Amino acid sequence: MATQYEILSMRERGIEQHIPDFNEALYEQLKQTPWYLASAALHLVGFALLNALVGSSGGLAPVQATIDAAVAQDETQLEGRSSRR
Repeated sequence: MATQYEILSMRERGIEQHIPDFNEALYEQLKQTPWYLASAALHLVGFALLNALVGSSGGLAPVQATIDAAVAQDETQLEGRSSRR
């Protein structure tokens, strides 16, 4: 039994500090941060980056025309085959 002047540790006094694991610490941090603002900022940065990359290249139009022509040719061949039967 402890005497009046004995110094007890926190464990001996029954006071233990909870040390959170990684998952608990991450969850607590995510609850405290304004995630919607971070999400909006990341989306704006991504949009600006993609807009800058795609808007300056200008080389996508011929590729799109080639793809459209290939698709149109395939559709014509399919229609011709189905009408022959």
